Amino acid sequence: MPWGTPGERVSHLSRTITELDRLFASPEHQPGPLQRPRPPLLIGGNGDRVLRIVAEHADIAAFTGARAVPGDPDGKLDVLTAEGLDERVATYRRLAAARAEPAELNLLIQMVEVTKDRRATIRPSLALVPHLTEDEALDLPILLLGTARQMAEQLRAQRERYGFSYVTVLEPGMEAFGAVIEELRGE
Repeated sequence: MPWGTPGERVSHLSRTITELDRLFASPEHQPGPLQRPRPPLLIGGNGDRVLRIVAEHADIAAFTGARAVPGDPDGKLDVLTAEGLDERVATYRRLAAARAEPAELNLLIQMVEVTKDRRATIRPSLALVPHLTEDEALDLPILLLGTARQMAEQLRAQRERYGFSYVTVLEPGMEAFGAVIEELRGE
């Protein structure tokens, strides 16, 4: 499939959701879904059009922590600061205000690293976010850097601030995330 512009990809997503709903509603479609009316649908993104689709269709609203650079046809992403994520979550909540039950909120964590020196750990990545200071980079919600206890505290704070009830961790960070799970066990 061609990559397409961000707008084309969002339009394709919308058509795909409509088609999935049609197929899952059909008694002739095989195999039929075990969950009704369909399996839970996770939709991730941060743009206004995607958030409208999320507000209308998603069971799980996934925030990626980055947003497409406006006007960039290649889909270049710009990382969302904590304040930027505040605004995106607030936009979703506004768009979903009429829903009987809002979607569950999820955050995609891009990096998990157990360390006693957060600053030394972030420095090699600063070139990827040249518009951010070291402190701003350390505050990015999509990064979990520090001791297992610090990372667990960060996730608790993000649950309070944004309403994230769970996170998704990329495969390279899964082993390190195990220590964070141990810190959170029992909550």
